[in-house]
Amino acid sequence: MATFFKIPIRLIKTTLAAYIVTAIMLLLLSYLMYKYEISGTALNVGLVLTYIIPNFMAGLITGKMMKEKRLLWGVVSGIMYMIVYVLVSLIIGDSVTIGKILLPLIISVTGAALGGIVS
Repeated sequence: MATFFKIPIRLIKTTLAAYIVTAIMLLLLSYLMYKYEISGTALNVGLVLTYIIPNFMAGLITGKMMKEKRLLWGVVSGIMYMIVYVLVSLIIGDSVTIGKILLPLIISVTGAALGGIVS
């Protein structure tokens, strides 16, 4: 029974770590916007990197912890990231539409899958 709870706990830990990295990256991006008045293109690149890097890291860590089916576990960690993203959006009252979450979903799952593959 103890091993039954290991997988969800590992996924929760990596998702939490990914959101901590996301928060740090968003703070850094907002500082750069304030200090250097970066352009819209640079801002878009920064936002995409804010999805890719934490999810890559989460997929990498999850893949290393699971040791088998690393690609699958990377994809699962990317999906977990997006589930939390959607839940938080709903809690704060933001509208959640397919058009709004499709691109972040693809970026997050792809980044996490690549992390799983590299692990």
